[in-house]
Amino acid sequence: MSTQTLYRWGALVTMVTAFLLAAAAIAVIVVPDGGLASPVAPALYYVSLILIVPAYMTLYAAQSQAAGKLGLAGFVMAVIGSIMYSGPAFILMAGTSGVATWHDVWGFAMGNILPVGASLFLIGSTLFGAASMRAKVYPPYAGLLLAIGSFLWLIVFYIPVPFLLSLANLLDAVALAWIGLSLLTHERISAVQAQQTA
Repeated sequence: MSTQTLYRWGALVTMVTAFLLAAAAIAVIVVPDGGLASPVAPALYYVSLILIVPAYMTLYAAQSQAAGKLGLAGFVMAVIGSIMYSGPAFILMAGTSGVATWHDVWGFAMGNILPVGASLFLIGSTLFGAASMRAKVYPPYAGLLLAIGSFLWLIVFYIPVPFLLSLANLLDAVALAWIGLSLLTHERISAVQAQQTA
C-alpha cells in the first residue's frame, strides 16, 4: 500500500470521526439531560474516541517533520488521553443503557465490548505479524513470532488454557521487543530503504 493510499484511508477515518463528534454534539442538545437520557450520545463519543487514534496517527504522520517536538508531544498526549478517556466513556454508555451497578457494568463490558475488541486486536496483530514477516522491514522471524503468538492468544481467548495464554503473551512480547530493537537500530529499515531506492 502506498503512502498516499494510507493517507486517503486515514483522511476517511478522520472525516468519519468528525461526523461522529458532530452527531454526538447534536445528540447532547437534542436528547434530554444533556444527552444522558439515552446511550446515543455516549455511544457516539465512545466510538469517536476509538477512531480518533488512527485519525491522529495519520494526521501526525503527514506533518511529523514540520510539527517538531511540540507536535510529537501533542500527538502522544492526545492518543494516550483518548485511550484513557474511552474507558469512562464506555462506562457512561453502559450507565445510560440501564446498567446500575459496577457488577452490571462489568457484565455489559464482558458481553458487548470485550469479545469484539479482543478479537479485532488479536486478528489485527496476527495479520500485522504476517505482513511484517512478508515485508522484511523488520526481522522476518519477529513478524512470524508476533503472528503465531497473536493467533494462539486469539484461540486461548475463547478456549481458556492458562499455560497457552502465557506462551502466547511471551511470544508476542519477544516479537515486539525484537521489532522495537530493530526499529531503534534502524539497520533493517535502512537496508530495505536502500533496496527500494536502488
